[in-house]
Amino acid sequence: MMSNNHNNKVRTDTTAKKWGRPLYSIGVFVLCLSPFMLSGSSIPSLLDRIITDGYLPILSSNGPITYFEGPFGYTGFEYDLAEAFANYLGVELIIQDQSNLGKMLQEVGGPAGQFAAYGLSLTEERE
Repeated sequence: MMSNNHNNKVRTDTTAKKWGRPLYSIGVFVLCLSPFMLSGSSIPSLLDRIITDGYLPILSSNGPITYFEGPFGYTGFEYDLAEAFANYLGVELIIQDQSNLGKMLQEVGGPAGQFAAYGLSLTEERE
């Protein structure tokens, strides 16, 4: 009887040796990939959402510095900046006209527009 226990023990050790290395390798492989697998499940950033949606919404007010319709289409310093950024991202620029500054500041960052172009200067109140 003792020899049977001994033989079973040897078989168990052989089995452990046979499967130990592949299981160890698989475990190391999974541990190495886990940061990449988890990173794919994060909440998309604002930039990711803009690219996925295919458009960049901007709040602005029609004026000589922000945007206006010229003889060749829309233009203006802030329009040109926003259009260059949208082109860089490969998305369409959409301008939501908002002439009320207070409403614009409340709406910026929401669905109406992620950015605002209004020809504003930096003040202590706007920091």
